[in-house]
Amino acid sequence: YDLDTMAKGVRLGREIMGQPLLKPLIKREQHPHRPMHTLEDYRQYVREMAQGALHPTGTCRIGKDVLSVVDSQLRVHGIAGLRVADASIMPTVPSGNTNAPAIMIGERAADFICRSRNDL
Repeated sequence: YDLDTMAKGVRLGREIMGQPLLKPLIKREQHPHRPMHTLEDYRQYVREMAQGALHPTGTCRIGKDVLSVVDSQLRVHGIAGLRVADASIMPTVPSGNTNAPAIMIGERAADFICRSRNDL
């Protein structure tokens, strides 16, 4: 799903940039350096060029719905004794850097763990 979504996004971006009103503003296309016609061409381009260099969040998001992975105390749904305490639990990407929220999540997880040990 992710690969197809990214491939279709690249194709759409090229279609937008190829519109007649934008053509006078564009000297040349930077990437890709080859013709691409099929969805598989775009998939291959994404495989070669995509990278995860930003601040990924939300892959183990917190919540109560069926797509959520952890509860409000960072416990993984259905797996006893396992918590996730990193930026992946953020349900949405923050508008700023993820460093401070990730530190806060770690601190909060430590607090949850200490409290659960004291309850034993």
